[in-house]
Amino acid sequence: MSNKKQFTIDSRDFYEKGFNFFHDGKFYRYSCVVDNDLELRPKPANTVRGATLYNVGMMYRDPVDKKVHLTVITQCDYKLNVPSFMLTSFLPKAAKGWIGDI
Repeated sequence: MSNKKQFTIDSRDFYEKGFNFFHDGKFYRYSCVVDNDLELRPKPANTVRGATLYNVGMMYRDPVDKKVHLTVITQCDYKLNVPSFMLTSFLPKAAKGWIGDI
C-alpha cells in the first residue's frame, strides 16, 4: 500500500505479510509488517517505509438487510517526526510523562 506525498510529508509505503480466509459466510484478513531488513520489495524514491503493526478485518453480508458490513482494526507507525511543540500542545498532561522531558 502506498500513500502519495502531501504538503511537506513524504510519501509512505507499507509492505505487509498476511493471509485471508473465508469461513461461515465471513471473509477474514490479517496482516502485519515485514521486517525492513528483508528488503524484499525496494521502496520507491522519496518514500518512507511505514510499518503496519497489525491489521485485522472481517467482512460479511447481513442475511436480513443484504448490506455488506466491514470491521477493520489497524495500528500503523507512519514513521512521522512529530515536532515537540505539537506533543506539548496536544497530548493530555498525564501522557506527557510517558515521553520523558520535552
